[in-house]
Amino acid sequence: MREQTVNVLTFHGDNARLGWNAKETLLTPESVVPETFGKLWETPLDAVVNSSPLTKDGVIFAATNLNSVYALRGTDGKILWVTKNISPTLTGGQFNGDWRNKERNGILSTPVIDSAMGAIYVCLPRARGLRQTYEVWALDIRTGKPLSGWPITLDGSYKNARFTPGQLM
Repeated sequence: MREQTVNVLTFHGDNARLGWNAKETLLTPESVVPETFGKLWETPLDAVVNSSPLTKDGVIFAATNLNSVYALRGTDGKILWVTKNISPTLTGGQFNGDWRNKERNGILSTPVIDSAMGAIYVCLPRARGLRQTYEVWALDIRTGKPLSGWPITLDGSYKNARFTPGQLM
């Protein structure tokens, strides 16, 4: 069977967030048999992955709840690079006011890959005193190193609606 490379650079695969591969030719009811279909590998990471992993050119990118980003070889799960603890995580109290919760809160949303820039962008919450903010980091997809000029703090408004960090909709 010929191996097919599919790049998934954003949540659900494209800007429409459809979540399916319109060019799929290998995965059919006939090809999904217990003898050849299933988990190929498993690689332990430093925490839970709440976001969707992304793929580019056979590399899988995964962001964890401890603000770490991993690049793994798609064929066997070998870690190609890891950028650990990009920034301090938030406690339950800092994140949602639950002071009993011991879980750390870091990267929760799916990153985005910009092929032209060679970057993966991750967004994470930060605590600024009693206020919550969000930072976006750009990492080189070849090395995991932060790109110059990053992070940036999200701020602004759209159609007179102000972005309010920490306000859950």
